[in-house]
Amino acid sequence: MPKGRTFGTFQYRTPEALEERIEEFYAYCEANDKPMTVTRLAAFLDLTRAAVWNYSNRDEFAPIIARAKAMIEADMEERLQAGKGSAAGVIFSFKNNFGWKDQTDVNQTINGEIGVRKVVINGVKPTDA
Repeated sequence: MPKGRTFGTFQYRTPEALEERIEEFYAYCEANDKPMTVTRLAAFLDLTRAAVWNYSNRDEFAPIIARAKAMIEADMEERLQAGKGSAAGVIFSFKNNFGWKDQTDVNQTINGEIGVRKVVINGVKPTDA
């Protein structure tokens, strides 16, 4: 287990303490031209990724984590559009950290009649509804 990482306990006792540290994370990333990532946020907070998400299950911390996720997601989108970093890596993160998914829509038109066939199973006839 990495030294200093918090498993199952809440290191930040107040929303203000967590928010202040996350603001420092934003400044660190900007000053050092580092992309904002969920893993980097967790490391900066000296937590595991799971512990970061656990904060989002507590009402008083949920809005702070939601804002941090939105900032990370926006930073990743901007970097992707600017051609910085691996597109596949960013897509992987979007899917695994932000609920993005590939989606295919299928529209189908059926011409003709659609019928219903009644089938007898084990000698039991269907009832008419």
